[in-house]
This record gives sequence, C-alpha cells and structure tokens, in this order.
Amino acid sequence: MGADCHMWLEVVGIDKHADGGDYVDGVAQIYVNRDYLLFGLLADVRMKDIVVFPPRGIPQAISYQAELEYCLYVCEQDGEGCCTAIQAQKWIKEGVSCWFDTNHTRITNPDWHSASFLYTDEVAKVAEEFEIKINEGINDKTYFRLVQMLKGLVQMMRCLDTPGYRSRITYWFDN
Repeated sequence: MGADCHMWLEVVGIDKHADGGDYVDGVAQIYVNRDYLLFGLLADVRMKDIVVFPPRGIPQAISYQAELEYCLYVCEQDGEGCCTAIQAQKWIKEGVSCWFDTNHTRITNPDWHSASFLYTDEVAKVAEEFEIKINEGINDKTYFRLVQMLKGLVQMMRCLDTPGYRSRITYWFDN
C-alpha cells in the first residue's frame, strides 16, 4: 500500500475579509508523483529524519477547493464527501479525525495525515534539498522532471506573491 500526496496551490490575502476571516483562494491542485524522498523532505512520510520543515498541521483557513477534499461533511447518510454523525463521533473518539469547524458540520478525513503548508521560499528550499539528494545518489532514480516541476512551482508561486497576497502550498498524505 503506497502513500500519495494531496497538494493545493493557494493564495492568501494579507488583509482580512470584512467578517474578519482570511482570504484564501485555491489556484490549482498540484499532482505530485509518488516519490518517498520528496515525501520525506515535505513531512517525514515514508522516509524519516530528512524533513526540511516539520509538519505544521492544516492552516486555520484553507481554500474552498482544498477544504472539499480535506474534510467530510456530517450528513444523515454516508456518501461521497460525507459521513454520519455517529461515524464522525467514532473517528473523533479514536483520534483519527477532529472537528474542522465550530458548528460541527465538518470533520477532517480520517484517511489523511501529516498535513502542512509551505510558503514560496520554503518550497524553494525543499526543491533545493531534493535536487541535492538526487545528485548525491540518495534516491536510486533520477527524477529530472520532478525537480523541474518543483522549480516551476516555485516560479509560479513567485508570480502569485504580489503586494497584499502570499502564495503557499497546502498538502497532506494518505496511505
């Protein structure tokens, strides 16, 4: 059974909404190849003791698009993106999920773990460390395309970092 990374590129407004909440816009869902060296650098997933920035958990405010994937709605019946209140309480009691909102309408998906987020310069540092480890032969395959994808992601993030806005990746893993 393998692990996969779920990643969203988001833009966070430095100014707050009129209601006091953060402005967060989902720009793109990023496909990340299943590479355990990269997963280790991002969150100590599948390769230990090489993480660049320890996981911080999910940000307090995430984009609507990321939230739809990260959370389950508590509904009367199980279904896609939903679970019953009984199931939600069970997962929360087991410690594999928690309430995502104060209204108790959403829980974190119990299959997700090691959630975190990184800003532009932090992603650049992860990309740099990944390329160094590839060149050192730590990984037995050369992932030139993945290195280029990370560098391209950093360039895209730098384009989105404009006055009043800051880009980040928000990500988590499954098993």
